[in-house]
Amino acid sequence: MNNFLKDLGLNFSKDPETQKESAARKQIKDSEQKRDSLVDALNESVSKIEHENKNFFEAIGRIIYEKSEELKNSNLNSAEIETAINEIKKNEEELKELDKKREGIIERYNEEIEILKSAISSQTKVDPNFNNPEVQNNEAPDKNLIFCHECGAANPEGSIFCSKCGTKLVK
Repeated sequence: MNNFLKDLGLNFSKDPETQKESAARKQIKDSEQKRDSLVDALNESVSKIEHENKNFFEAIGRIIYEKSEELKNSNLNSAEIETAINEIKKNEEELKELDKKREGIIERYNEEIEILKSAISSQTKVDPNFNNPEVQNNEAPDKNLIFCHECGAANPEGSIFCSKCGTKLVK
């Protein structure tokens, strides 16, 4: 029965260390979900741009086919083709930027997940703002934390109530 509850992420133990481990595991799961959600959104943008490029390539092919006789007698200086080529180049630059963002997200969240996993195995307390792009100082965690037994959020040591759900913290 205990494994069933543990598999569901439920922990009714009064042991603070077990609660901390459970909270850290919840944070890992949340970080993995955030990472995957952000990567999925970027992948969707990449697919949209790739689809646009496919349409531009098809348009170039259509233009060349439809104007094949004209193009035989000219120097291939078509404004429509040039426009499509410029759009493809612009999209390729945007794809490069999206790829950089995706890699940055994956790297940042994988770092966070590894820190949380090591905290579980070594019982190290972790600063929840480590690796948070909204917090300016992203140095290694050095604060002691209390994990909420209700929602799993990490709170600074000495906190009386959880900053996320408001539950009274067990010391």
